Amino acid sequence: METETEARWWPVAAAGAGVIALCYGFARYAYGLFVPRFSATFGLTTVAVGVLGGLSTAGYGLGLLLSPKTSARSPRGTVLLAGAAATTGLALMAVAPGVAVFGAGIVVAGAGAGLVSPGVAQLIGEAVGARVRPRAQTWANTGTGLGLAASAFTPLLAFGWPAIWATFAVLGAAMTLLAWRTLPRTRPAEAATGPARGVAPLVVNSVLIGVTSAPYWTFSSSRLTEAGLSPAAATWCWFAIGA
Repeated sequence: METETEARWWPVAAAGAGVIALCYGFARYAYGLFVPRFSATFGLTTVAVGVLGGLSTAGYGLGLLLSPKTSARSPRGTVLLAGAAATTGLALMAVAPGVAVFGAGIVVAGAGAGLVSPGVAQLIGEAVGARVRPRAQTWANTGTGLGLAASAFTPLLAFGWPAIWATFAVLGAAMTLLAWRTLPRTRPAEAATGPARGVAPLVVNSVLIGVTSAPYWTFSSSRLTEAGLSPAAATWCWFAIGA
C-alpha cells in the first residue's frame, strides 16, 4: 500500500523539473543561441562574448557554493530562490540599457542554475518516500533537457531578443509561482538522510565541468552557422542536445 509520501511524488518531481528547465534551458544556456544578436546590439567582440558567457558560469559557481547551506536549511526555499534568481536575471537582461546591466543579469540568472538542482534533490529526499525517490529524482532532472529543447527554436521567432527575454522572464515568474503553490514544506528533522558528506569535491567538480563546457554553450550555435548551416539547422542541433 502506498504511503502518503510515495503517492505525491509526481507533483514534486514535475514542479522541480519545471524550475530546472527554467534555470538551465532559459536562464543559463539560451545565451549561446542569441550570441550574434547580442553582439550586434552591444557591439561585442568575440572576447567580450566569451567574458559574458563566463559570467554565467561564475554565477553558477556562486549558486553552487551557497546551495549546501540553503538546501539544508530550506530546500523548498532554495528552489524558489533559484526560480526568482533566474527570473530576475532574465528580466534584467531584457531591459538592459548597456553591457554592465546585461552582465549583472547573466550573473544573477546563472546563480539560479547553481541553486536549483541541489535544492530539488534535497526536497525530494525529504518529501518523497524512499521507494519512489529514485524515480522522482530522475524525472525532476529531465528538466535540463526539457529546457534546452523548449528554448531551441526561439531564435527563429520574428521578435527582437529583448521581447523574447521578457517572455522568458514572464514564464519564469509563472513557473516560480507554480512551484510555490506545489512544492511541500518540510522540516529538517524529517529528512531521510543526514548532512551531506564529501560535498566539497562534488562542488569543485561541478564548477570545473561548468568552466570547461562554457565555450560549447556560448559558441557552438554561432559556429555551426559560420560553418554553413542554416539558422534552422543549427536550432535543430540544439534541440537534439536537449532531446
